[in-house]
Amino acid sequence: VSGDGRFVYFSSERPGGVGGSDIYRCESDKRGRLTRTQNLGSAINTPLDEDGVFISKDGQTLYFSSRGHDGMGGFDIYQSTYDSTSGTWGEPINLGYPINSVDDDIYFALSGNGKRAYYSSVKSFGQGEKDLYVVDMTNFDPRPLKELTGRYREQQAMLANKLTADADALPITLKVFSVVFGSKDTLSDVQVQVHKAGSTEMIAPSSKDDQSVSFEIKELTSAHYRVTVWKKGYINFEDEVTIPAAGAEAHEIDEVATLQKIDIGARGVMDIQFGSQDIKPSDYEQVDHLYRLMMDNPDIRVRILGHTDNQGDANFNRKLSENRAKHIRDYLISKGVDLKRLEYVGYGFDKPVASNDSEEGRQRNRRTEFEIIR
Repeated sequence: VSGDGRFVYFSSERPGGVGGSDIYRCESDKRGRLTRTQNLGSAINTPLDEDGVFISKDGQTLYFSSRGHDGMGGFDIYQSTYDSTSGTWGEPINLGYPINSVDDDIYFALSGNGKRAYYSSVKSFGQGEKDLYVVDMTNFDPRPLKELTGRYREQQAMLANKLTADADALPITLKVFSVVFGSKDTLSDVQVQVHKAGSTEMIAPSSKDDQSVSFEIKELTSAHYRVTVWKKGYINFEDEVTIPAAGAEAHEIDEVATLQKIDIGARGVMDIQFGSQDIKPSDYEQVDHLYRLMMDNPDIRVRILGHTDNQGDANFNRKLSENRAKHIRDYLISKGVDLKRLEYVGYGFDKPVASNDSEEGRQRNRRTEFEIIR
């Protein structure tokens, strides 16, 4: 948010952008209501990803991370200055070494007085994968990489070595098996789709036999992929799988998709992220799977079950989960499903499937299920 509260800067993968994740600016009116949303354009955004945006207190300097501008590798942090005369952002300047590295450097943020900056980075001397670092910005003067002479050549040599290693990296094989719920019987003639989270582009299978479908994925950094499996007469299976970065050795990940026959009591889980009680646009695909299931099986009735974690008041969470379940019901009705075929209920945090003591457990508990009731 800009210092005067007039503009909000954020990243989004919404349709119509320049590339993957783009940076946008939203303006607020005199009443503080957010109105016009603007893509910052090709000066800032590239066909790849931009993320981790931060605006200086005076609103004149933009800091962000990018995979698409000239850099050392992964996400690098850049600075761009606003020209109030032309109303445009200047050419992004790479903050250079030692802030940037051949891995991901992201989420740069200045302190209130501008003397310090904080950011996340993967460095060989760190304590874990991504660590937080602080930078003294008192005398910091970023220049284009090409002006950093000897240091620039060192960075380019590091980048060249990384690119060579990337070219030689072996892909990860994701192997999907489909079994019947309650048994180890393998299903054949199933449909399997795999796509990167946040993208609609499907990955083509590399091989298929009677028991499994395999996909070869070569990512330079760890990434999330969604797996969807369906077969007529069964409830769709959906899951999100983390694919590690490709490396020097071949690696296989086995994903077992458990399909339930469409029968009374059978349940499915929709991994939906909500903005308050509204579904995020990228997750309507999962509700559409339930819609197709109901259209293909016109005799079934479905109850939608909303759940939350244990953060906050019990009554508030019960109402929130109920509203989320109702939102899905209303969407299905808008698509043409008969109201009489749908019920909904909100349980709040009364029916957890994991411990609420960790964020991972709480995320699992924040779920929406559906149950066949006839």
